[in-house]
Amino acid sequence: MRKILITLISVVVVGCSSVKITGLSKSNDFNIANYKSFTFLKADAGGDALENQKGNMELIKMLSKMN
Repeated sequence: MRKILITLISVVVVGCSSVKITGLSKSNDFNIANYKSFTFLKADAGGDALENQKGNMELIKMLSKMN
């Protein structure tokens, strides 16, 4: 039991310790717009997105009353 407690305390102390970042350099020509991110999330939606909204809302209301 004592080993488990010591291990747990050690993990908490190491996990909650701060990190010091050193060696940063500033670049004057940096522009975040030059970097693309989340390009793998491309939505291909067509048609009327609200087509089933009324039916879905009724289903949600019905399911919420069951709980």
